[in-house]
Amino acid sequence: MRNYVVETREGRSVFTADAPTPNVLLLHGFKRRADQLMSWRERIPGLGFVHLPGHSGAPDS
Repeated sequence: MRNYVVETREGRSVFTADAPTPNVLLLHGFKRRADQLMSWRERIPGLGFVHLPGHSGAPDS
């Protein structure tokens, strides 16, 4: 898995996935990290994880 950066008109978005076009994106909750959701990869093929700003390698803004 690797991080991908997508520029949107609202700003930069960062997600981690096996490919740049995941089938499903999960958002982690407050005080959690995307890597804590890795067990879901076994259940959902093509899964990716969106990172909140400043978390899991995402830029602060």
